[in-house]
Order: sequence, then C-alpha cells, then structure tokens
Amino acid sequence: MNTRLLLAAALGAGLTAVGFVALGDASDDGSASTSTASGGSASADKAGRSTRTTRTGAAEDAECDELRTRYGETQKELAALHVQRAFLKGQLSRHIGEIADWPKDLPNAYEPGAFEEALTAAMAGTEDLEVLGVDCDEYPCVAFLRDHDLDREPRPDQRGSAAVADTTDQMKADAYGENARLLNFGRNISRNGTTYRLSAITFLPPGAPDPDLKKRVDFRVDGAIEDFTTELDD
Repeated sequence: MNTRLLLAAALGAGLTAVGFVALGDASDDGSASTSTASGGSASADKAGRSTRTTRTGAAEDAECDELRTRYGETQKELAALHVQRAFLKGQLSRHIGEIADWPKDLPNAYEPGAFEEALTAAMAGTEDLEVLGVDCDEYPCVAFLRDHDLDREPRPDQRGSAAVADTTDQMKADAYGENARLLNFGRNISRNGTTYRLSAITFLPPGAPDPDLKKRVDFRVDGAIEDFTTELDD
C-alpha cells in the first residue's frame, strides 16, 4: 500500500477519535464530564440531587420547628389544665368532702366486719326490713335499708320507719352504746301504689362528727339512694 495513504488513514482515524472524545467531554461551561446513558452529564445529576437534598432538609427543619412550637403550646395548655383541675378539685371537696382514712385507734365495733355483724344481729326476726347494701369502701361503714311496711307509725322521737328505729336501738344496745353518734338518712319512695322507705344508717364514736366527714357521708348517701331509687324505676 502507498505510504501516504497509510499515513492519511492513520491521521484520519486519530482525528475521528479526538473528535469523539471532544464531543463527550465538552460541557456548556467548557469543563470536562462523562456522558450518561440518558444524555445528561454526571455533574448535572449531582447538582440535581444536591438541590433536592437541600429542599428536603429545609422542609424537615421547617416541620421540626412547627412541632417544637406545637409542643410548647401543648405544654402551656397542659399546665393551665393542671391549675384548673386543682381549683375544681378544691371546689368539689367543699361539696363532697375528702375521703377519710380509717382511724388507727378506731374501736373494733366500727370496723367493717363488726359493723355488719351488729346489723345482722339487730335485724334478726325483722321481716319488713331489707338490706340493700353495706358500703365499707371508706370510713365509716354505711348500711342502706328498705322498709316495706310504712303503715306503722314511726316513733315520735325518731325519724324514719319504726323498723329502722328498732334496728338502730338494738345495734346501740349490742355494740355501740348509748353515746355513739347515729347518722340516719331516709327518703320515702312511692311506686305502683306502694310506699317504700329507703334509709341509710351509720355509727360514729361519741362526740360531734367532723363537718368534712359528715359532708362526705351525705354525698355517699345521696348518690346511693339515688341509685336505689333508679333501680325501683327499672
């Protein structure tokens, strides 16, 4: 082959190769980059990822700031609710009293087991008086009774039915003594032509009862008698 032709061919191949490299490496700003399969450059792809990452980071920061703000506001609201709860609890205790602890030096007769035994013994042979329940969940124990026979006249010196008066007298004689403090509550309920007497009784050691304790007993009795009245309506 002619030597000039060989040199020309070699020179042409080299120029072609240089041209391809130049096309592949040239970028808009003259910097070199490698072609990608999609026709874009690696630097452009990195720039896009960097922009997306920046936008995502900024969004996360904004969300965190919002959460911090909401958390702070919630904490303030919670603190306000605690104050309101304390205030309402104080107001409520004025009306319903505080739950009383069982006194450490309480005579045995006022303990739950002894109270129920005294009540059962005093009601022996009583046909018209029914025990609806005994509440000893807190001090003092309270017995709830229902009298089915209100045709008898109650004793003139006692409130409520004669059957309840007989029962409390017997409990005093058997267990509590004449100086024990009796709290006696009652309500007459008429249903279907029949009148019932719902009563609540409790005994306290001699002496004037604590006003807060009396208030608490009143609250317990009112709620229970209301419940028993509702049961009669069902």
